[in-house]
Amino acid sequence: LKVYPNPAIISFTIELPQYIVSNSKHGSISTSHVLYQWRQGAMLMLYDMGGSCLLQMPVPKEGNLIEINASVYPPGMYLVRLVRNGETIGKCKVVKQL
Repeated sequence: LKVYPNPAIISFTIELPQYIVSNSKHGSISTSHVLYQWRQGAMLMLYDMGGSCLLQMPVPKEGNLIEINASVYPPGMYLVRLVRNGETIGKCKVVKQL
């Protein structure tokens, strides 16, 4: 995930990936899968550093930019998680300034 501007004051934009690479290992064999249609059931979540979920929203089916209104949150560091089928598939940190 890409987040900008970082640090943010009024809002920040999350740039979603066009595809997700899933790696798995079965014994001595490793496999990778490229998922182009990963958005079905994916959620975007915003957490404070105390672990409280402040925002949870479904990932839009189209477009790769999501704008978040940061003015409603106090200054500090936040964690953005991209979750699909209960698994974190992307994450990043963003700082909210005054």
